[in-house]
Amino acid sequence: MKKTNQFFLRVILFSVLAMLIQTSCKKGTHLPGDDDDPIVSEFFTGLTGDDNIDSIPKDFRINFGSVNVPSAVDLTNRFPPVGNQGAYGTCVAWAAGYGLKTALNAIDNGLMTSDLTSPGRQSSPTDLFLAIPDNQKGSNCDGTSFEPAFDVMIRRGLASMDVAPYENFGDCSQTLLDPSWASHASNNKLANYRRIDNDVNVFKEYLAKDRPILIGMFTDQQFGTWRGEDVKTTQGAQSTGIHGRHAMVIVGYDDARGPGGAFKILNSWGENWGADGFIWVDYQLTVSPDFLMFGFVANNDVSNIDPDDIPPTVAGDYNLMPWIERDDINTNGQSFRDRILTYNIYNLGNETLSSSTRWSMIYLYYNAFDLNDNGVLLYDYYTDEFGNKGEDGPLSANVGLAGNWWTNVDLPGRSGMAQTVTNNNSDVFTWTYTMPDNLNGFYYLVAITDPENVVKESNESNNYQFLTNEFGGPVLIDNGVVIGLQSPGNDNMAKSIQHQTDHVSPSPAELSEKYCNAYAPEEVIVAAKSKLRSGELHIATTNARRVK
Repeated sequence: MKKTNQFFLRVILFSVLAMLIQTSCKKGTHLPGDDDDPIVSEFFTGLTGDDNIDSIPKDFRINFGSVNVPSAVDLTNRFPPVGNQGAYGTCVAWAAGYGLKTALNAIDNGLMTSDLTSPGRQSSPTDLFLAIPDNQKGSNCDGTSFEPAFDVMIRRGLASMDVAPYENFGDCSQTLLDPSWASHASNNKLANYRRIDNDVNVFKEYLAKDRPILIGMFTDQQFGTWRGEDVKTTQGAQSTGIHGRHAMVIVGYDDARGPGGAFKILNSWGENWGADGFIWVDYQLTVSPDFLMFGFVANNDVSNIDPDDIPPTVAGDYNLMPWIERDDINTNGQSFRDRILTYNIYNLGNETLSSSTRWSMIYLYYNAFDLNDNGVLLYDYYTDEFGNKGEDGPLSANVGLAGNWWTNVDLPGRSGMAQTVTNNNSDVFTWTYTMPDNLNGFYYLVAITDPENVVKESNESNNYQFLTNEFGGPVLIDNGVVIGLQSPGNDNMAKSIQHQTDHVSPSPAELSEKYCNAYAPEEVIVAAKSKLRSGELHIATTNARRVK
């Protein structure tokens, strides 16, 4: 009787074990021992590598290279305790959500690891992975790429670990996402993410500025079995399939580590892997294409962008402000690219700004995803160089692609330039121009008064005016044809669509999808200032020549 009971007990135990194995197969990317790769037998990864890296805006580096960075930086104390993704392909959610987003919050709020042991201060990888659309991640938790994860953090945000603990993943579909988590997530959003150059000095400078770096990397068989504080200096054959790509976060560096310095990288495989959950990787190996796919930095708030102010040269009680009333299609033009700009320039200060100051206003385009794609459309120059007071005329300066003009008029305080030039006969200027036909993509149209910062003003923040679509984002330009521009005081979007029968205007949802990670106006302002200072966007008076 006892032997019979033991036999049936063994059968039951074997059946239960078989069911557990089948269940683990459904919820993990791979079963232990499903191939000959050691990394599969113990750890899971999950980076699909589907990111279109060229479409992701590149971070612009202001004042980088101008100072020496420390010999070592360690941001570990800004990160939560090392986590473990277990048998799920959720490395992107762990690295981008639990790791990077939690650290950004800690850096912004002065929190340390001791504060971050609380699940309420940890961004949840569960919430992030489940919130990613099912068509942008593999079935049964088989990984995802960075772009959909970042988009969730920007548009929706992340709930914390106490709200959405790392459990009950099932097949990782969105049906498992608790609707109540969204209200918690809305208070924990990301502003943007930016790709950076794969360069040792670039990485070190970001880390020295308290900016952790999210990376996509290739694993080898050695990586899966790594233990201890030794520096990884070589890369073997890449592991196969999806488990050959992994997401982690660089948290520091040390010039004295290994033969030539090393980066400290946080993993999501628990504290028993590597050096208590971290690995030191040689500088040159880290940025090599054998190891590194790409790196990203991110921001919680665009207002913390480094300033790049140009010192003014003329002091006084001045306050210049551009005002674009509208930028419309010129219905009398020869093509849809012909436009009419209606604008004015105001001096809100109390002192008259003399034309001898030699200042200007520019109207330019700026690609919302590529800060190297920019140009001045119109150049309006106020100077005493070329004629008597009250005179004006065209310039031969190669500044504005569509037009250049000079005017020798002083601008009194509390006055508009259009009223001053026309003796109060007009409240605005009009300028016809043609948009270049090589512009394709999403752009800001920006008016800037005193772009070279010649005038010291009581308020520099109102030197810029951005024209956007009706949702506050950049406008679509298709072969020089502007689609969806919302100018102040007019319904330009409807007019634009009406006059573009051969173009299909994108829907609001499509526009929102496309520009959620576009450069913010604050970034464009700082980038424009930097390019003016460096000469990349040059508005020098020496370029100005009167057309006779």
